[in-house]
This record gives sequence, C-alpha cells and structure tokens, in this order.
Amino acid sequence: MAGSGGQASIIWLIVWVRFSSRSTRAPYCPDPRVAEPGGNDPIAFTRFGPSGSATRASGRRYRRPVRRLVLLLALALLAGCGQPVAGTAAPAEVAPELPPRPRVVPLDGVDPCTLLTDDDLTDLGLDGPPLLDVGLSALYGGETRQCTARGYEPRAITFSVELSVTGGIELFFRPGVRSEITPIEVAGFPAVIALPVTIRDFCTVVVDVAPGQLVDVQMANGGRQPPIPQADLCVDAQRAAGIVMGNLLAQG
Repeated sequence: MAGSGGQASIIWLIVWVRFSSRSTRAPYCPDPRVAEPGGNDPIAFTRFGPSGSATRASGRRYRRPVRRLVLLLALALLAGCGQPVAGTAAPAEVAPELPPRPRVVPLDGVDPCTLLTDDDLTDLGLDGPPLLDVGLSALYGGETRQCTARGYEPRAITFSVELSVTGGIELFFRPGVRSEITPIEVAGFPAVIALPVTIRDFCTVVVDVAPGQLVDVQMANGGRQPPIPQADLCVDAQRAAGIVMGNLLAQG
C-alpha cells in the first residue's frame, strides 16, 4: 500500500476532482458498510459528495453523477485497507430472520425528494434545499435515486434518502459486510440499522420494501465540531426513516 505521502496526494486529488464543480454537499468519504458488488474489496461510499448539476423544471437541483473517476481513484487508495478497529463488535456472520413485509411497495419511478415535505425538513432540522441525484451506486450495483438535504442551525447535519431497485436488504447480510447490523422495524416493515465498524460519523437505516428493493436513509455529521454523537444520529435516522416511509405509503 502506498505511503502516507502518496495517500495524502490521492486524497487531495479526489477532493479537487469532486469540488471542481459547484456544490453545497460535503465530500465523499469511505463507507465500509458492505463489499462492493462484483468485487472483493469491502469498500462502498457514503452519498454526500458533489457532482455536476443542472436545473430541473421542478426547481430542484438535479445532479449528474461524475462518480467513476472518483471511485477508481478511491479504490486505488483504499484497496486492502479498512481493517476492523480493535475492540469493536464483529459484523454479523449469519443473517437474522426478518419479519415479513406487510405489503410490497415498489420503488420504480419514485422521486425520493417527494418523501419529505417542507414541514418534515424543518422538523428534522434541515434548512438547505433538497437535491436530487440519479447515478450508479457501487453499493447497490445499479442506478439509484437519492435526495440529500443539509441543516446548519442549530447543528450541522446531512440527510440522505436513497432508493435502490437493484439490490435489497440481503446485501447487508452477505460476506464482506463491515457493519454492526441491528434488525428493527420501521412503519411495520423489516429494517436494519447499519453501523460501520471503522467510521462513526454517520448512521444508516435500511428498510426492506420489495424483493430486491429498499429505502436507505442516512444521517451524517455536517462537519462542525464537536461532532454529533453517532447514537444521536441513529435516533435521527430512525425518525427520518419513519417519516419517509409514512409519506411513501401515503403515495399509494
């Protein structure tokens, strides 16, 4: 693996590439939740990073992905790293038996930015505009739609909801998972909390809504010090997931 000087150079190159386009998002950071589909390296990426942008007719910001170059650079840096931290709980080796879905809720064609109302955004402390992004996901092995929003006062926090129709909750129980997985229920649907064993600045709640489809809700620190404790981020992520599911079910 490259030395610290080489790592720093690659990191700065990644940051320069991503921030060469205008954006209000925080930079991408490694997310060793699950192995990349089709690969052996247990590397995926959080969704908070800039891309090229254009304006949709709806008035929301629509982001065209420029992820491929960043993904290749990051994998060059991170392949072979990310070993578990000593003393942390090991990821689950056996998938727990999840309760059945109360019904199937297909996500095809759903706009994730419609899953939080303006009042919901305010209640969650998100005062930045929601941003829609459609692009390929290394985590879910296909195209996903995601919506992000940020909050600045009274705390710096980032929210994201991603809709996957190319990979379901079973991905979090496959070999290579590097997260602590806790089964829960959200709005009566089977779900899990996924906590990465090496990164503590975000929390993910994943809800199983249809075969091979899921709703991925994430809350992350917005970069201010001191950081929001991960336990608080998980409380926020579960609350946000409940709101998202309520609005999704209301859409029929």
